[in-house]
Amino acid sequence: MDGSIGAIASDVAKVVFKASPLLASALGSPVAGMVLSLLGNAFGVAPPSLASAIAADPDAATKLKALEMQHAEALASIDDADAANARDMAIKHDNRMPMILALIFTAIYIAIQAAAIYHPSTSDDIISARVQDIMLIIIGFYFGNKHPRIASDRLSN
Repeated sequence: MDGSIGAIASDVAKVVFKASPLLASALGSPVAGMVLSLLGNAFGVAPPSLASAIAADPDAATKLKALEMQHAEALASIDDADAANARDMAIKHDNRMPMILALIFTAIYIAIQAAAIYHPSTSDDIISARVQDIMLIIIGFYFGNKHPRIASDRLSN
């Protein structure tokens, strides 16, 4: 680990993701430093030691869920703002490139699905899965991506 906020946040996000996808996604946002501070206070360690402290703590899942619940509204607004900013940028700058790329990948996705149906093979399935991941990102860009909040809402009910 090189000690930068990005590297620390990435290491911590890998440990945090299973118990709290919302906190993990915030670690990949511009407020990663603030989230690292919150986690550091909750676990009583400095950010560079955070990943190992969380992994070693038997109550980590409970602490992470409590922290997520305490800051759920702020964390959700980060996700919402990020998606809205991406769409607003494309609209304000009359940038048609995201739409063109989306249409190209949609055509590729349809072609790969047709190939997988009419000429099934393992490699087609693998390629299809990767292109499907890209399609999910495209759909998230245009329609928003609420998955982390929906998952945490279901777990809290």
